[in-house]
Amino acid sequence: MPKMIKSSHAQRGAPPLSPPPATPVVPEASGSVDRHNRRTELRTELRCLIDGKFGEYICFTSHQSMLTADEAFIVNDPFAGLWYTIEDYAETNVIGYGYKIVGWPESIPFRNLSYVGGCKVLSELITLWKEDKIKFVSATPVDKLMASLDPTLVAPGKGFVHRKQSGGRNDIGRSRYRWKTMPEGGALRRPKDGPKTPKIVESEDEDGKAEPAVRPLRLQPLPLGPPIALDSFPNGGYSRAIRAPSEEIEDFSDEE
Repeated sequence: MPKMIKSSHAQRGAPPLSPPPATPVVPEASGSVDRHNRRTELRTELRCLIDGKFGEYICFTSHQSMLTADEAFIVNDPFAGLWYTIEDYAETNVIGYGYKIVGWPESIPFRNLSYVGGCKVLSELITLWKEDKIKFVSATPVDKLMASLDPTLVAPGKGFVHRKQSGGRNDIGRSRYRWKTMPEGGALRRPKDGPKTPKIVESEDEDGKAEPAVRPLRLQPLPLGPPIALDSFPNGGYSRAIRAPSEEIEDFSDEE
């Protein structure tokens, strides 16, 4: 509290602060920043142009002086777009939608536009797309067959990239969806990882002299029947389990 009083007394004698400027002072942009912004605008325009020619997509550029709308009715799918990995391009664009690209220049690699550098290259692609030198054409049954056998045979240009190989499952140790046991969805029950030992341990158990617990007998014992009569066997025979009484054996020892 005393510190606040001192600061208030000090502010009384200080001159009033000038109000902040209405518009913040922005430093002059360097040439690299301008090139970066220009490259970003060209990529955005090229993406909108390609997607607009392929699917039913409306794209407005961020620059007010270049406010345009590109519409196309090739596949009539608002989520349709161009895939740049050669396997996805063959499966989705060629086989799925039935269209392929023709006229892609050999000097520019066919890959994601984020990895195609230079304002000059992007401007060249925009010009070629606008002049219909690069365009989508219907894929023939032969093209679809080639795409299913080897996707590289229908590549629009050189320098394409392949689909990244799967590194394995990333849900190891996690509860995942199983449609047989969880048909309604949702996470599985939390595993019971608690202690398995009893809560109370007797002192006799610690010495190791405790007798092991006998497992209870689940089956009921058979009832004991009456003894078997000897005359119950046919022909007056006896059971093999009953031995006949032994006869007396004569003593053949020599008498002196």
